[in-house]
Formats: sequence, C-alpha cells, structure tokens
Amino acid sequence: MKEENVKIIYKNKKTPGKTVTIIFLIILVFVLVSYIGYTKYQEFIMEEEREVEYIIEEELTYREVMELLEKIEDYNQNFSKYYPISNFSKIDNQEKLNFGIYMLTKYENTHNYYKVEDMKNIYKENFLGNMKVVYENIDCKNKDGVLYLLNNGTYTLDNAHEHGVEKMDIDTFYVESSKLDDVYQITVHILYSNYCADTCSNDKSCYSSYQDAVSSTNRVLNSKSEYDDYKNNLKKTTFTFIKKYDSYLLKSVK
Repeated sequence: MKEENVKIIYKNKKTPGKTVTIIFLIILVFVLVSYIGYTKYQEFIMEEEREVEYIIEEELTYREVMELLEKIEDYNQNFSKYYPISNFSKIDNQEKLNFGIYMLTKYENTHNYYKVEDMKNIYKENFLGNMKVVYENIDCKNKDGVLYLLNNGTYTLDNAHEHGVEKMDIDTFYVESSKLDDVYQITVHILYSNYCADTCSNDKSCYSSYQDAVSSTNRVLNSKSEYDDYKNNLKKTTFTFIKKYDSYLLKSVK
C-alpha cells in the first residue's frame, strides 16, 4: 500500500494575554495624554487668571501717585545730578547731609536747629536699606567755608553766607505707574531748565539731564510750553519704591 504524504498544518494559537496587554497599554497612553493635556490646560487657565489679577494689582490710586510724585520732586531737587541711581553709597556725603536739611526745613518747618537724630529718621523714611551718612560740618557749595556747623548733635546755620545759591528749575511730568505687592514703580519725564549759579540766564531751554542743563548741551525743548507736542520723544525716568508700613522707600532710579 502506497504511503500518502500527509501535510500537517500547524496553526498558531492566539494568546489572549498579549491582546489584553496591548489594549491596556493603548488605554494607558490615552489616559496619560488626556491627563497631560488637561493639566496643561489648567495651567494655562491659571496663568490667564494670574495675568488678570496682576493687571488689577498694578493700578495705583490717585493719592498714591500724588504722594510718590511729591517724593520724586524732593529727590530731583537734591540728587538729580546722580541719576541713574542704584547704589546710594555713590552719593557724596555732603549731598546726603543737605538732603536731610532740605527735608527738615520743608516738612518739619525746622530752621537753624537741625538735630542729627531727626536727620537719621529722614533717611530711614526715604531710602531702602541703611543710608550710610557721616555726620560732619556741611560746607558751602561755593567752597568758601562751613555753611552748617555741627555741635553736640545739632546743625546751626552760619548766617555770614549771603551769596547766590546754585539752583535749577526741575519739572516732573507723570507718564505711567504700576505696583505688584510692595513694589511700586512710577515713570516720569523730567525737564531741567533755568540753571542758576550766582546769576540766572533768560534762556528757557529744557534738557533731559542735570548735567546737560548745567552745560547747556543737548537741548530737548525750546521751552516747557512744547512739552505736549514732543513728550513722546522724551527720555523716561523710572523710580522704584518698596513700601514698608506707611513709607515708600526709594530703591533705584533708572
């Protein structure tokens, strides 16, 4: 009897475990992708909410703006020759002392009897950090002797000085302001004009820095009346303050 060739066909048996694993992995990937997408979406929503909150926090009240502008005018009158300022130690010690005298005269109605302790409070209420000041006689700016004599912790004026005093007209124009937590920033235009030493000129030209006004160089306006027409071309100055309790402490001028 002739042997018949029998062809045996082997059929691979499906394994349900592998199929379930693949389906599980697909579902897991889908869940992870969905979770990451949802997380990113939530972060985006939170960021949008923070931006809206930030805009609300930026707004300064009229009273805050006016108070800061008044402080800026005080700094301009005493320290504008040093702008920009980020390190107050670079200010000449005599200028710091004159600022103390200026502030006590203006706000405390003090005349010819300025106490060192009162001057220390002035620096504490106006500058961030420790304003290092050496308390010494205050010389006349014309370099011809002592103007304020320090004796037993008190400054008194030497009335013998009757010559002209260096002066400058400094005008401040509000541009914009912002605040975030305890950090306050206010941006202004500052115009310097009518510089006087012993005499004053009739020139009404305006300059964007103290040094330019003294040297009569780099004029930006022929007079203050042109401000509205050319204000968009003027250099901006930004003052940064840190508010502590009820005081705005100057951090920098840029």
